[in-house]
Amino acid sequence: MLNKLIPSLAVSDIQRSITYYREAFGFTVCESHKPGGQLVWACLRSGSTFLMLQQEGGGHGEARDIASTPKTFCIYLQPDDIDALHAQLVGKKLAVGPLKTTPLGARECTLSDPDGYEWWISQPGGGPLAG
Repeated sequence: MLNKLIPSLAVSDIQRSITYYREAFGFTVCESHKPGGQLVWACLRSGSTFLMLQQEGGGHGEARDIASTPKTFCIYLQPDDIDALHAQLVGKKLAVGPLKTTPLGARECTLSDPDGYEWWISQPGGGPLAG
């Protein structure tokens, strides 16, 4: 049985991404790796949620132009209060989509980060993901 899933995102500017996730969701850096004094990896935490960021070309793999690399997945995030989080993101003038109710009763909105990763922010209406 698994007990945790932590996304790890390759980003084009790790400092910009840390700032973005701090402002958008209240993440703080809980661990980092700085070989030669240069930040190349960070683990962020907000409550019991974790996110890892890796600087592209930072020595952990082949450098590539990730700005032009299509993102082929989205990441779901379940906040305690989607209305409050949505209002906070709108207030910070982040490009968050409108709140919508899905045919299954979930309330959702979307947000794209500076590297094009798509976050689906969802509060399930029921079913196995609601708990």
